[in-house]
Parts: sequence; C-alpha cells; structure tokens
Amino acid sequence: MQRVEDFVKAPKPRGFTSYHFTVMLCLMHSGKEVSLSHSTIGERTGMSRYTVRNVLQDLRSWKWISMRSGKRQYNTSTIEVQWGNLPQPKIVAPLVISQNAKILTEGFKNIWTDRCQVYRNKRGWRCKRPLPSNWKRRWEVAFQTHLNEGYTAAEMVKTLQQYEGTDKDPRLLLAGPQSEDLFPRKEVR
Repeated sequence: MQRVEDFVKAPKPRGFTSYHFTVMLCLMHSGKEVSLSHSTIGERTGMSRYTVRNVLQDLRSWKWISMRSGKRQYNTSTIEVQWGNLPQPKIVAPLVISQNAKILTEGFKNIWTDRCQVYRNKRGWRCKRPLPSNWKRRWEVAFQTHLNEGYTAAEMVKTLQQYEGTDKDPRLLLAGPQSEDLFPRKEVR
C-alpha cells in the first residue's frame, strides 16, 4: 500500500516510539474503520492493554486517529485512521505551486466558507467553524500534489462544483482538498 509506505518514510513527531509505530501499522492494515478493543490490539501487537491505551491517547492527540468509545473503559467501539492528517514524506524536489493550484485554492476556500463554516450542532444551535489559519499554504500544496498525481484542473473544478450552492452534504469538504474521499489517489505518472 502506497499510503503505508508514505507513513513509514515520513518524519515523525517528538516522542514517537516503536509502540506508536506498531499500533499505527496494525490500524492501517485493519482497514478504514475498525472495531478493536485495547486487549485485541495488545494481542496483535504484543503489548499490554495499558500500553495500548497510552499509545492510542498519543495517536489521538496527534489527530492521526479518531475514536468513538464504547460503554466500557477498555472497549473502544471504533477507531478510524485519519489518512489526511498522517505525516507525509518530505519531497526530494521542491514543489512548485502553479497558477492553477492557486486558483483552485481560492475557489475551494470560497466553497468551504459558504458550505462548512456555519453549521448546526446536534442540539440545533447555529455554530461557526473557523477557517484553518494555515489554509493557503496547506491547500496550495494539496492541490499541486493532486495536479502532479495526474488530476487536471478541469477534473478538480468539476468535483468542487458539485458542492457549490447545492444541498449535497459538505462533510467531505471539512478535511480539505487533501481528503482522499474527495480526490482519490492516482498513481504518479
């Protein structure tokens, strides 16, 4: 899997240990959303459930996984790997941001602010989600990466226009243009 190879090559944060690496590989090979308890992950990785609990807390604080807990302390209902938040390997050649990537970034920002910034929470209250502070730098790189992978600007505009001014669910837009659900990965040509 290309994504697992990218994760292995990527620089890791301070405090990253072999325990974190082992649990992440276990979760990445298990699928998109897994239902595993701490004991089960511990059996698969050879760790105690307390070590697994601490590792999962670290992975959650780095926003590499999201967890929806069950009713018991050590019974996590679902763990989902946040593929868009995982560290990426450093690019050997410098990435040159094209004019198409800049235009796509501005268009995506406009769609994101229209569709995702104001929302209703589960209680029905009107809430406002802030635009990420580093949106321009992150999103330009994401669009340029998609262009380098083989997407054309027209394909991406067509995908984004589906969310512009419609009642289509905007949840795919929340993660940004780096979301693989919005733009599935193409092989580099």
